[in-house]
Amino acid sequence: MIPQGTILQTGTPEGVVYRAPDTRQRFLGFMEWAGSFGTNADTIVDSALQVYVRDAKKADVYLKPGDKIVTRAEGLGQIFTTITAGPRAETE
Repeated sequence: MIPQGTILQTGTPEGVVYRAPDTRQRFLGFMEWAGSFGTNADTIVDSALQVYVRDAKKADVYLKPGDKIVTRAEGLGQIFTTITAGPRAETE
């Protein structure tokens, strides 16, 4: 049970939110999907997302151990979070 007066904060801090694939990534996703006759992904969209993730990993934009996040709620305060290593998802 959550005690009365407890504040729950949900959501993702600014700067760590997924952005839709850009035109280049959508085009490359289509080309890779068509070139593989649809065997590289279930859909063209999935193929474009694969290009997006590949680009993001190459650019090193994902959160990693040691990164620090500050989440602020006006009038309530701040939460400081340090990213730590954990088990990797099997979907990677």
